[in-house]
Amino acid sequence: MKGISPLLAAVILVALTISIAFIASSSISTLTQRQVSTASTQGSASSNVIVVKEVACKNNTNNMYNNTYNISFIVKNIGPENITGLAVAYKIGNEQGIGMISITLSPGALQQVNFNTDINANTTKTLKYLQVCSQSPSGICVEKSETDLGVTCS
Repeated sequence: MKGISPLLAAVILVALTISIAFIASSSISTLTQRQVSTASTQGSASSNVIVVKEVACKNNTNNMYNNTYNISFIVKNIGPENITGLAVAYKIGNEQGIGMISITLSPGALQQVNFNTDINANTTKTLKYLQVCSQSPSGICVEKSETDLGVTCS
């Protein structure tokens, strides 16, 4: 009875080793991609889970906040957790300020936000910067620059 030649055995062994390495590499790559995808869709303090849109800025000369600006925007919670409280930093012209907004947004919730600044509305100015951060959980922020905003306060 004859066996397989040593050369044929070596070729089969090398082919089998290469096949196993390829399968293992593909499996690890797929698993890593799946884990990265899952982590990015679950949201975390470092990911944006707040969406801010329809930003506007108006002069309050016709109400009790005489001669200051009012900033309004729509905020949406696209993350998996409730968001409680918002801290807003803004820059109008060369002046800046902060505001705290009492709000609770459940996952998927959308709400109009209005707040009055303490910046004197004596002339037309540009809203140059807006940052909206959740108070709880902390560290969830959205920043918008002048080019993102394109908003004039008048």
